[in-house]
Amino acid sequence: MNTISVRNWNSKFIDVNANLNLHTYANYLQRIQLLATTLYEWEGLPDEISKRFVEKNLFNYGKLAFFYDDTLGYMITKCTPSAELNIYDEPTGYTCYGINYNKFRKAEDVVIIRNNVYEIPTTELLDLFCVRISDLMRTIDTNIYQQKIPKIIKVPESQRLTMKNMIMKVEANEPYILGSKNLDIEGIETYDTSSPYIADKLFELKKELWTEMLEMLGINNSNTDKRERMIVDEVNSNNQLLAMQGESFLMTRQFACDEIKSKFGINISCKLRHELKEDATNNFDQVEEGALSE
Repeated sequence: MNTISVRNWNSKFIDVNANLNLHTYANYLQRIQLLATTLYEWEGLPDEISKRFVEKNLFNYGKLAFFYDDTLGYMITKCTPSAELNIYDEPTGYTCYGINYNKFRKAEDVVIIRNNVYEIPTTELLDLFCVRISDLMRTIDTNIYQQKIPKIIKVPESQRLTMKNMIMKVEANEPYILGSKNLDIEGIETYDTSSPYIADKLFELKKELWTEMLEMLGINNSNTDKRERMIVDEVNSNNQLLAMQGESFLMTRQFACDEIKSKFGINISCKLRHELKEDATNNFDQVEEGALSE
């Protein structure tokens, strides 16, 4: 293999790994995005408003504006503050925009649907988790790959063919190997270049990060083994935290529903698709008392 081909191979190898890094990150972000955008169920939205648009854009932008347009009817669009703040640090006007739409509206003419109190997009809350999880998974890939690295055997040039034949006998599962009197065992040196196998430990850490990310959204994903070691008070405390995490997203949606009813007279509601007690992932609340108290 000449120098040019080696350089090209290295370049392709680097490109492949860079692509795997990006794809692994994107895969975990997409997986959590699918979960996060199906947590809440909207009812009563006007027919002209897309339910899918609402959660998808709260995930990406953190807030949306609900208003009535004299030409297009009721609308929900992305928005950005475009006027001075009042005494409560609230904008007095917003630019409401979308594809082929851009209009300024006073704050009293819109209802802001917030993803949470601070209007933080869910994607910003999840990004660091996905970076760390994808890095762990790529480290696992590397560690598994390193298990393939062979040992380095240093032999005199005169013994090279003999050593190859001996290795072939080993691969053929022969119970013993016969060597000639000229075989120089003392001239053979072996170097172990393998890495310790730690993929299993890394995977456990990855699962803990994934669980923490789900719990931030209010999704119960507690490990079954861990669950059985927990006492009732610990379970109740964990469930309370999960409920509060989910409430931080649900509360602002329900508040917007109340404002829409007050301002526009439309009955819109938003609720969790699955309550904590109905969580099918691990059915955490259904653990038998005996297992909890052990």
